[in-house]
Amino acid sequence: MEDIDLSRDDYEKEPEVKSASGLPVTIIDGYKISQTPAQIQEKFADYKNIPIVVSVEFGATKVDVREFLTWRKGKVLALDKLAGETADVKMNGRHFARGEIIINNEKYAIRLTDILSPQETKLSK
Repeated sequence: MEDIDLSRDDYEKEPEVKSASGLPVTIIDGYKISQTPAQIQEKFADYKNIPIVVSVEFGATKVDVREFLTWRKGKVLALDKLAGETADVKMNGRHFARGEIIINNEKYAIRLTDILSPQETKLSK
């Protein structure tokens, strides 16, 4: 899924329709937007500095406490994903994207390959 850049004036949009209250509503990529891009930017200006935690999960495993208590330094944990599979990207603990793990300036990074739809995001945690 491609990011929607609301600051552009040349985005593809469907014809304007009226809401039940009579206000104009623009539909962009399936999202109903009743304000101009400038109004949306202004509305969220105060929220831009709120920190969010973005984490990447590239595998998981379940163990019982008995096994956990046997772990020592050097223990290798087998995870549920294969090498090369996409990793789950989470924002404040909610899965919102998938990506490919890469190395950037000797640090791990992630290249986003898919951004989940709002419906998919609601279904995954």
